[in-house]
Amino acid sequence: MWARHIARAEVREGRKIVPGAGHVFFYTRLKVKPYVGSHNRSYTQLYLHVRRLSDLPVGRSVKLPDSAVAVSGFMAVQWPNDFSDISGTVTRLSADTLSPKLDLRLQYTVRDSRRALRRRLVFQHDTAYFRRKK
Repeated sequence: MWARHIARAEVREGRKIVPGAGHVFFYTRLKVKPYVGSHNRSYTQLYLHVRRLSDLPVGRSVKLPDSAVAVSGFMAVQWPNDFSDISGTVTRLSADTLSPKLDLRLQYTVRDSRRALRRRLVFQHDTAYFRRKK
């Protein structure tokens, strides 16, 4: 299917923005293709703010954002698309207080603003590896 791409997450360390008691910030950087046939790559940065790790159900699908997780994304300037319909299935969650890790089977939709039809592309990342922001 033309709109589905499989890509692997490229993990980058980030800095913690706001220290919060009981709050955990996760960060990942994904490398994706803007559309089928394109040889260009753009980096998508996704940030997760988890209020309580116990709110994330391992093995169950979660719609992001929800009451437990706030999510935001940033596209590289050369590919300015809009995010929507972000969802994921938690495949692994390590609640280690020093170094919690979160793996999500992630899917999201972006709008290709360079196309006249502004069609939506669905991306499936199997699996996106989120690490705590340092």
